Amino acid sequence: MESLPHIIIAGPAAKAEDRTSRLAALVSQYYPELGPMRYARHDQAAPQLFLGATQIGLSIAHTDAMEVIALSTHRQIGIDLERLDRSFPVDKLVGRYWSPGEQASLALLTGEDRRASALAQWVRREAMVKAKGTGLAGNLHEYEPLEDLADGKASYQSMVMGPYLMGVAWRGRQAMMVVHSK
Repeated sequence: MESLPHIIIAGPAAKAEDRTSRLAALVSQYYPELGPMRYARHDQAAPQLFLGATQIGLSIAHTDAMEVIALSTHRQIGIDLERLDRSFPVDKLVGRYWSPGEQASLALLTGEDRRASALAQWVRREAMVKAKGTGLAGNLHEYEPLEDLADGKASYQSMVMGPYLMGVAWRGRQAMMVVHSK
């Protein structure tokens, strides 16, 4: 199969029942040659998308009124989205989910710098565990995203979209190209 670029779509958050229709429209636009779509989501597991016999890397994230969808025909992919002004219990999350290395880096910061850095680390962490295939159900405090990046097992890119921070991770070092963004 030809190596196709990753596709990231940003738009208003869809209700769960509307998501299948949105995915069907995206698939027919970008991958019409791959066959009929099957989409399934089971409990806390990652969503699965098949086009004919081909499994497509799929990740979905949403927060308040925004949703992002990432598709890839050749890589495991993960995506996360958070509001830049999101308030959350930094110390509680850091103690529960961050690796010792990440905890040490955050310990050097205070106030707004600490909150903003923790938010950026959370977005990276969530996108990377989705791309790894373990999702948020695993032992997050044992996973060190920076090791995967340094070892070339994963790549990561973040971008600010208005009041949101979006992070996209994929397995391997291959460059990602955004094909479409609304």
